[in-house]
Formats: sequence, structure tokens, C-alpha cells
Amino acid sequence: MGSRRTHGLRVDRLKDEGWTDEEVGAIHGPIGLDLKGESPAETAVAILAEIIQVRYGAGSAVSLRGTDAAIHTS
Repeated sequence: MGSRRTHGLRVDRLKDEGWTDEEVGAIHGPIGLDLKGESPAETAVAILAEIIQVRYGAGSAVSLRGTDAAIHTS
């Protein structure tokens, strides 16, 4: 978690400690979809939304209101 700056510092520190590019690349950061939330609860929703998107390996994260596509595929 954290900003792009925080994540960049984390990556630099891990590489200095001998982590490989592959190992560092497995860290998903910064995390969260851009929902423009401000509160901790809204940040949590943005993070969970991205976890769900990554978990299923699909999804456009586009508002369903703006699409005619099927909502569920199964």
C-alpha cells in the first residue's frame, strides 16, 4: 500500500537487499482502482475492487451504466 513514491522507495530498498526483478514484480502496488475516494473506507473499497478484478483476470472496471454488455457471463 502507499503512494507511487512509497512503492518506488520500497522497490529500491528490496532490490538493494537482493530481491530479483521477478520477486519485486510480484508486489502489486500501488494498489486500488481510481475511484476518487477520500475516506479510509473508500480506499478499502478501491483496493478490494482491484483485488476482485485481478483475481478473475478480466473485467474492464468500466461503469456498468455505460455499457450494453452482459453483466454476468455464466
